[in-house]
Amino acid sequence: MVLKFFGGLLLSAMCVGPAQAGTIVDKAVAVEEAIDRGDTLAAVTLMRSAFLEARQNLPVAIARLAYVTDTVGPLGRPEERGSHVFSSGETLRLFVEPQGLDLVFADGQYSVDYVISAQVQLSDGTPIMNNDRFGEMKIKSRGTDPGSYANLKLDLTDARAGNYTFLVKISDQIGKDEATAALPFVVR
Repeated sequence: MVLKFFGGLLLSAMCVGPAQAGTIVDKAVAVEEAIDRGDTLAAVTLMRSAFLEARQNLPVAIARLAYVTDTVGPLGRPEERGSHVFSSGETLRLFVEPQGLDLVFADGQYSVDYVISAQVQLSDGTPIMNNDRFGEMKIKSRGTDPGSYANLKLDLTDARAGNYTFLVKISDQIGKDEATAALPFVVR
């Protein structure tokens, strides 16, 4: 039963490489053994340990990048905007959800630390706005998944009509890994 639970975790580990996969497989077997002994606490502890180990070996990725209708609050779900066309004077709202950020455990809490860089380019690739520290996120949580996301806003007052690209880079300050993604948008 637990080996099925570990299926996704094992698949992730295989993508990372064989050196990490063996350790996770060994932990899955140890979880099964703990369950067979009736040692729930040991099984849960081993599952968490395997999850964290696999997570630390995954590259950073941007799981979701979308234009949204409003700022997303805690535990909120983003409502995606139906169009990537904006009017001059409007506020562009962007939802960014990174995954694979490295965790640090200290003082009974897990924390992530990352920097968001943003760039807006014209259709020919010429940058017209560049901010290497558009936002910095330091999030602490008692759980192993701090549920990190960011709301970015860009005021389009006086923006000229045209085609643009919004580039986002997430830089993990703990693991020193980076991920980038881009979304086109139009100003009319």
